[in-house]
Amino acid sequence: MTEITNYRCDICGEVYLDQETADQCEAFHVRPEQLDSMMFGSIAKTKIPYPGFLIMKMVDGAVVKYAYNDILNVPKQDEGEFNVPVENSDNSVGCGCDEVDE
Repeated sequence: MTEITNYRCDICGEVYLDQETADQCEAFHVRPEQLDSMMFGSIAKTKIPYPGFLIMKMVDGAVVKYAYNDILNVPKQDEGEFNVPVENSDNSVGCGCDEVDE
């Protein structure tokens, strides 16, 4: 029997045969430093209570905009609470926010 040792990037989960490549993968990832702003669409436009865009400052100084794409897990809601739709009223997925260029 041959023993095989693998190394996993703790950030993305990719598995490598050598530690050096796994270390390089971990060093490659840039993490967020702080949330700068969030942009929401109105209930009239989106019917989605989550932010459409997140503006994040990264540890390397970059400012990155992330856009809402989908709800992965709809939370259980008590009777009478706002029901979160999976899609917009026009069956599209998206935030309905007015696009803001940074």
